[in-house]
Amino acid sequence: MRVRDLDDSRWQPALELLLSGSGTIELGDIVSITWWTQGVHTDESVRVAILSDTDPRFLTTTKGAQLIDEGLDLVSSARSTYPELDSLMGQQAVRIELIYDYGKGSVRIARIAEDRSIEWEERLVGREHGTSEENGS
Repeated sequence: MRVRDLDDSRWQPALELLLSGSGTIELGDIVSITWWTQGVHTDESVRVAILSDTDPRFLTTTKGAQLIDEGLDLVSSARSTYPELDSLMGQQAVRIELIYDYGKGSVRIARIAEDRSIEWEERLVGREHGTSEENGS
């Protein structure tokens, strides 16, 4: 269920759906929190997807890290605002990923650890100052 922000009136029904083990909360356009404990999508871990609006081929590590920080800050605020969400995420394993959804599927760009360290899936092309991380130019 999509909620616009932390004050959205649909937070409580969205949270109930998530806590039932068969739902997703899409928070704005940047974060998706999913927990499926039944059906074909069964996965005991809570999945947090931070959504990139940039194709991984053109995403810089700086921009990717910025998106991750924004997403993690938003999740932290949601956990502070909704104790039930905090409790769920404290009791279950949590997988955090930076994702690019291209419409017909998605690509994982990075995995993020609890300490905010980033494990990049794809070698990103650095566009900062016209350089490429791959060839070091």
